[in-house]
Amino acid sequence: MTPLGSGAMARAGAAPLLSSAIHALQEQNGGASPHLGAESALYLHGYAQYLKWEHMAYQILPPSHWDPPKWLVQHNWERPLHWYRYSFLPEGQALKNMEVEGYSLSTSRPERAILECLRRVPFDLDPAAAAELMDNLPALLPTVLQALLQSSSSVKVNRLFLYLADRAGHAWFKHLNPGKINLGRGVRALVKGGRFVSKYELMVPEEIFSHV
Repeated sequence: MTPLGSGAMARAGAAPLLSSAIHALQEQNGGASPHLGAESALYLHGYAQYLKWEHMAYQILPPSHWDPPKWLVQHNWERPLHWYRYSFLPEGQALKNMEVEGYSLSTSRPERAILECLRRVPFDLDPAAAAELMDNLPALLPTVLQALLQSSSSVKVNRLFLYLADRAGHAWFKHLNPGKINLGRGVRALVKGGRFVSKYELMVPEEIFSHV
């Protein structure tokens, strides 16, 4: 066995995979464990195949007040590891186990994964890239989306999701009930300047502006 750090060992003779490390953490911590989300999850569900899996970072979202072990963040893994600590959605909601490189990993359903992506706009994800992700989501489940959006505490994410979904014209959009979603009050801005979408009181970049 080869030590990775305090409390972690890898089998000798083979480089450990990041998927195996995440699987081990999930097995050790049960329900209070990090999950694979955002673009990583969308790819695994078949919604972001234009992205290159071999170059894709693992996007890991931990429970609140959960700190990653040093061996996980300090090890030189075969792919980048991005760690996002967001608490705008309930822990454990809309997750499912998926096989990744031979390991069962707790992974965001696509309905949750797109919300996790939008949480990073515009700071860590370009609005145009977020719009492209939304355009490629024709088969989401409106019942799952409605429950997630009603649970979401982020007014910005909720408004941006509704705007991009409306803009994309997906069939499932008409089954959502925005009246039950927390949309707050006042204008929210993704950028300074840009174009104002009055329906959602949202200031968006020119490149993704569309009348809805």
